[in-house]
Amino acid sequence: MKRFLYVFEQLYGVTPHAKNMGNYFYVQIQNKKACIALLKLAKFGSLSWSIPKIIRNNKKIARFWLRAYFDCDGYVCKKYIQLQSVNEKGLREIAKLLKSWNIETKIYKYERSNKKWNTNYLLNINKRHHCFKFLNSIGFNHELKLNRSRRLYVLESPNQVGHQN
Repeated sequence: MKRFLYVFEQLYGVTPHAKNMGNYFYVQIQNKKACIALLKLAKFGSLSWSIPKIIRNNKKIARFWLRAYFDCDGYVCKKYIQLQSVNEKGLREIAKLLKSWNIETKIYKYERSNKKWNTNYLLNINKRHHCFKFLNSIGFNHELKLNRSRRLYVLESPNQVGHQN
Protein backbone atom coordinates (compact mmCIF):
# COMPACT_ATOMS: atom_id res chain seq x y z
CA MET A 1 0.00 0.00 0.00
CA LYS A 2 2.85 2.35 0.82
CA ARG A 3 4.32 1.86 -2.66
CA PHE A 4 0.95 2.54 -4.33
CA LEU A 5 0.40 5.73 -2.30
CA TYR A 6 3.94 6.94 -3.05
CA VAL A 7 3.65 6.32 -6.81
CA PHE A 8 0.20 7.90 -6.98
CA GLU A 9 1.48 11.00 -5.19
CA GLN A 10 4.48 11.22 -7.56
CA LEU A 11 2.24 10.92 -10.64
CA TYR A 12 -0.66 13.15 -9.64
CA GLY A 13 0.57 15.33 -6.77
CA VAL A 14 -2.05 14.15 -4.29
CA THR A 15 -2.08 11.42 -1.67
CA PRO A 16 -5.16 9.17 -1.71
CA HIS A 17 -6.98 8.49 1.53
CA ALA A 18 -6.29 4.89 2.54
CA LYS A 19 -7.86 3.02 5.42
CA ASN A 20 -6.72 -0.38 6.66
CA MET A 21 -9.84 -2.52 7.03
CA GLY A 22 -8.02 -5.50 8.55
CA ASN A 23 -7.73 -7.94 5.67
CA TYR A 24 -7.91 -5.30 2.91
CA PHE A 25 -7.39 -1.58 2.32
CA TYR A 26 -10.07 0.90 1.33
CA VAL A 27 -8.68 3.65 -0.91
CA GLN A 28 -10.59 6.75 -1.91
CA ILE A 29 -9.30 9.07 -4.58
CA GLN A 30 -10.96 12.22 -5.87
CA ASN A 31 -8.66 13.76 -8.43
CA LYS A 32 -9.68 15.04 -11.86
CA LYS A 33 -6.16 14.79 -13.34
CA ALA A 34 -5.84 11.14 -12.28
CA CYS A 35 -9.34 10.29 -13.49
CA ILE A 36 -8.76 11.77 -16.95
CA ALA A 37 -5.37 10.04 -17.26
CA LEU A 38 -6.79 6.64 -16.23
CA LEU A 39 -9.81 6.92 -18.55
CA LYS A 40 -7.45 7.55 -21.47
CA LEU A 41 -5.55 4.31 -20.73
CA ALA A 42 -8.29 1.70 -21.00
CA LYS A 43 -11.92 0.73 -20.68
CA PHE A 44 -13.17 0.09 -17.18
CA GLY A 45 -16.05 -2.04 -15.94
CA SER A 46 -16.41 -5.71 -15.12
CA LEU A 47 -17.59 -6.76 -18.57
CA SER A 48 -15.41 -4.57 -20.76
CA TRP A 49 -12.03 -3.88 -19.14
CA SER A 50 -8.93 -4.37 -21.22
CA ILE A 51 -5.23 -4.21 -20.56
CA PRO A 52 -3.88 -0.78 -21.56
CA LYS A 53 -1.58 -0.76 -24.59
CA ILE A 54 1.28 0.73 -22.56
CA ILE A 55 1.16 -2.38 -20.35
CA ARG A 56 0.86 -4.88 -23.21
CA ASN A 57 3.86 -3.31 -24.97
CA ASN A 58 6.27 -3.14 -22.01
CA LYS A 59 7.27 -6.38 -20.30
CA LYS A 60 8.54 -4.68 -17.12
CA ILE A 61 5.32 -2.71 -16.68
CA ALA A 62 3.32 -5.83 -17.57
CA ARG A 63 5.05 -7.75 -14.77
CA PHE A 64 3.97 -5.17 -12.18
CA TRP A 65 0.45 -4.98 -13.59
CA LEU A 66 0.06 -8.78 -13.57
CA ARG A 67 1.43 -8.99 -10.04
CA ALA A 68 -1.09 -6.41 -8.85
CA TYR A 69 -3.96 -8.12 -10.68
CA PHE A 70 -3.09 -11.55 -9.26
CA ASP A 71 -2.60 -10.02 -5.80
CA CYS A 72 -6.16 -8.74 -5.96
CA ASP A 73 -8.10 -11.38 -7.91
CA GLY A 74 -5.85 -14.44 -7.94
CA TYR A 75 -6.34 -17.68 -6.04
CA VAL A 76 -3.44 -19.93 -5.07
CA CYS A 77 -4.73 -23.49 -4.99
CA LYS A 78 -2.92 -26.76 -4.41
CA LYS A 79 -2.74 -27.68 -8.11
CA TYR A 80 -3.16 -24.33 -9.88
CA ILE A 81 -3.18 -20.54 -9.74
CA GLN A 82 -6.49 -19.08 -10.89
CA LEU A 83 -8.20 -15.85 -11.94
CA GLN A 84 -11.96 -15.44 -12.30
CA SER A 85 -13.73 -12.81 -14.35
CA VAL A 86 -16.92 -12.23 -16.30
CA ASN A 87 -14.72 -10.69 -19.00
CA GLU A 88 -13.44 -13.47 -21.26
CA LYS A 89 -11.62 -11.03 -23.57
CA GLY A 90 -9.70 -9.53 -20.64
CA LEU A 91 -8.62 -12.97 -19.42
CA ARG A 92 -7.47 -13.85 -22.95
CA GLU A 93 -5.29 -10.71 -22.92
CA ILE A 94 -3.80 -11.86 -19.61
CA ALA A 95 -3.17 -15.33 -21.05
CA LYS A 96 -1.33 -13.74 -23.97
CA LEU A 97 0.84 -11.69 -21.60
CA LEU A 98 1.65 -14.77 -19.54
CA LYS A 99 2.57 -16.65 -22.73
CA SER A 100 5.38 -14.09 -23.25
CA TRP A 101 6.99 -15.62 -20.12
CA ASN A 102 6.27 -19.14 -21.46
CA ILE A 103 3.58 -19.62 -18.82
CA GLU A 104 0.79 -21.80 -20.19
CA THR A 105 -2.79 -21.15 -19.18
CA LYS A 106 -6.19 -22.62 -19.87
CA ILE A 107 -9.49 -20.73 -19.82
CA TYR A 108 -12.66 -22.46 -18.69
CA LYS A 109 -16.26 -21.29 -19.01
CA TYR A 110 -18.44 -21.58 -15.91
CA GLU A 111 -22.21 -21.17 -16.27
CA ARG A 112 -23.57 -20.06 -12.92
CA SER A 113 -26.68 -21.64 -11.44
CA ASN A 114 -28.64 -18.38 -11.32
CA LYS A 115 -29.43 -17.49 -14.95
CA LYS A 116 -29.52 -13.77 -14.05
CA TRP A 117 -25.82 -13.87 -13.20
CA ASN A 118 -23.11 -13.43 -15.80
CA THR A 119 -21.08 -16.35 -17.07
CA ASN A 120 -17.76 -16.66 -15.25
CA TYR A 121 -14.48 -17.42 -16.98
CA LEU A 122 -11.62 -19.06 -15.13
CA LEU A 123 -8.00 -18.63 -16.19
CA ASN A 124 -5.89 -21.43 -14.71
CA ILE A 125 -2.15 -21.90 -14.60
CA ASN A 126 -2.46 -25.66 -14.20
CA LYS A 127 0.91 -27.36 -14.19
CA ARG A 128 3.22 -27.10 -11.22
CA HIS A 129 6.22 -26.05 -13.34
CA HIS A 130 4.13 -23.25 -14.88
CA CYS A 131 3.03 -22.15 -11.40
CA PHE A 132 6.72 -22.11 -10.47
CA LYS A 133 7.51 -20.05 -13.61
CA PHE A 134 4.74 -17.62 -12.62
CA LEU A 135 6.16 -17.33 -9.13
CA ASN A 136 9.68 -16.66 -10.49
CA SER A 137 8.66 -14.36 -13.35
CA ILE A 138 5.70 -12.43 -11.94
CA GLY A 139 5.26 -13.32 -8.29
CA PHE A 140 3.03 -11.80 -5.64
CA ASN A 141 3.24 -8.84 -3.31
CA HIS A 142 0.35 -10.29 -1.29
CA GLU A 143 2.17 -11.97 1.58
CA LEU A 144 -0.27 -14.83 2.13
CA LYS A 145 -0.40 -15.72 -1.59
CA LEU A 146 3.37 -15.42 -1.89
CA ASN A 147 4.00 -17.70 1.09
CA ARG A 148 1.36 -20.26 0.05
CA SER A 149 2.69 -20.44 -3.51
CA ARG A 150 6.23 -20.86 -2.22
CA ARG A 151 5.10 -23.78 -0.03
CA LEU A 152 3.17 -25.41 -2.87
CA TYR A 153 5.35 -24.86 -5.93
CA VAL A 154 8.96 -24.47 -4.78
CA LEU A 155 11.21 -27.36 -3.87
CA GLU A 156 14.39 -25.43 -3.12
CA SER A 157 15.43 -21.88 -2.18
CA PRO A 158 11.97 -20.50 -1.31
CA ASN A 159 13.47 -17.15 -0.27
CA GLN A 160 14.76 -16.49 -3.78
CA VAL A 161 11.49 -16.51 -5.70
CA GLY A 162 8.27 -14.60 -6.10
CA HIS A 163 9.15 -11.08 -5.10
CA GLN A 164 11.40 -9.56 -7.76
CA ASN A 165 11.22 -5.90 -8.74
